[in-house]
Amino acid sequence: MLDTLSAHIGTILQEPVTVFFLAGVFVGRGYGVDSNKERGLGRPDILLKDKKNRRAIIIEAKISKKESNLNRDCDEAIKQIVKEKYAGGLAGYDQILCYGVAFHQKQAKVKKMRNCPEPDEFTNGAE
Repeated sequence: MLDTLSAHIGTILQEPVTVFFLAGVFVGRGYGVDSNKERGLGRPDILLKDKKNRRAIIIEAKISKKESNLNRDCDEAIKQIVKEKYAGGLAGYDQILCYGVAFHQKQAKVKKMRNCPEPDEFTNGAE
């Protein structure tokens, strides 16, 4: 777990527990797991790499202030994945899946982005 997490995880008040939980689910299950490590223009909450099947999964989590915000916060998480170009540098993976996750108390919502951008669509500002 220590190789999985970045020191930047503690900078957000409530998200660390959620991210620790989600990352822990995948550690030891055949996935490479990175959490809050630099990618693209920011730090995705979780990046899972399934090298055997050439699949990558990007998960961005949000804490909702109220249950009625779960959908909106999932959408915001997905927008953040695109805006911050988290799929950049994942060339060589056949499939990149992007998920926005929102939590409010004991409620959770997960949304999958229909067409996650291909890694070559991200140039990190270079043409």
